[in-house]
Amino acid sequence: MQNKIILALLGVLMVTQVQAKTYQPQVPTFNETNGNQRAKNNPWQNIGTAMVAGQRLPAYAVSVSDPIEEGWISEDDACHPKACVLPVSANVRTEQLYRLMAVRVAGMGWILAPKTWRNIEADVGVNGSQALLMKSADGREYVSYYHSGACVGCALTAAAPFFPQAFKLAQADDYEPNRPNPSIQLVRAQNNKVLFSYTLPNQYTTHGVAFWQNADDEPYQDMRVTVSQDNTALAGVILNAGMMAF
Repeated sequence: MQNKIILALLGVLMVTQVQAKTYQPQVPTFNETNGNQRAKNNPWQNIGTAMVAGQRLPAYAVSVSDPIEEGWISEDDACHPKACVLPVSANVRTEQLYRLMAVRVAGMGWILAPKTWRNIEADVGVNGSQALLMKSADGREYVSYYHSGACVGCALTAAAPFFPQAFKLAQADDYEPNRPNPSIQLVRAQNNKVLFSYTLPNQYTTHGVAFWQNADDEPYQDMRVTVSQDNTALAGVILNAGMMAF
């Protein structure tokens, strides 16, 4: 499986440049369609509880396939009082946290997700790239994460629809980046951090955060949360905790 999910999620971040010049987000899909096989590819382990904004949440570790040698990359050490403390970059309400669990994905870091979610596909690449997709039981709600690793072209192409400087650099390097999509709402929280949201046809609204330093050799990171209107408050909590809390 190794790099297949990374390529699949990168396909969500960009469309084929020959067919379109405007960025079009898509609904992410699992590379492995068999749920039992996905569970084998990314095994879970209960590691106790994690501390998030002063509250303890159930914590789990998820292993990923080693991209270099046969076997697993695991970070399944049990949590103890001074470990498993997730960074949080915004205030969260306690009642929201109680609906979530903390998941430590090997090679990536911590992510929050609703307690009932178990459908996951995660992978790391030999160049440091990372990709994760986690879905609800009905598949309509999901969290995705992408890190471009050491692939400069991947970073610039993925960042181009959200960061004007990345678009210019990608053009200069002949990567033929996709242009920003006017239908995507953007809020520039910082020079290197963009909040965004969009709604695809017949889908719940997606909220996301993209991070890219203003340089042509820096990785791009992207997390997206798509949840029902009843769970909208959870999107902000998930996006502001764990590996995207900066």
